Amino acid sequence: MSRSHCSQCEHNDEYKKDDQIDSDMVTTLSKEKGKLGISRPFLTYEDMKKYPIVCLTKLAKFLDKPFCLEEEREEVVQEIVRLCSFDNLSSLEVNQTGVQHFSPQFAVENRHFLRKGQVGDWRNHLTLEMAEQLDEITRQKLRGLV
Repeated sequence: MSRSHCSQCEHNDEYKKDDQIDSDMVTTLSKEKGKLGISRPFLTYEDMKKYPIVCLTKLAKFLDKPFCLEEEREEVVQEIVRLCSFDNLSSLEVNQTGVQHFSPQFAVENRHFLRKGQVGDWRNHLTLEMAEQLDEITRQKLRGLV
């Protein structure tokens, strides 16, 4: 696996600054998790990978668009899960050949926006030091909640 895009981050001091990491949304959501209950589902990436149909069903209910019995019988939920899978999305031509031009000097190939979609794949993209720094920031932001 090529880590060229990560090697730039490893040497970029800006990446490591606490104030450069937009963790406020995650912090707020995590703090509110206990209060949210069923009216606002809190979905983790790990749960979405392990129980995609359950999570999609919760999301549909939250959006007030629950699946009807006919859709469930016709396996519409399973088809949505398949269409939204990393395997399917990463195989689309736009994600294999497309490029996002953020400025005249800065462009990123779309393939860099989709990884393997596997829990724990961060090990292939972050150094241990980077992961420890993110863990420490998370601990500080969530102190007193766990």
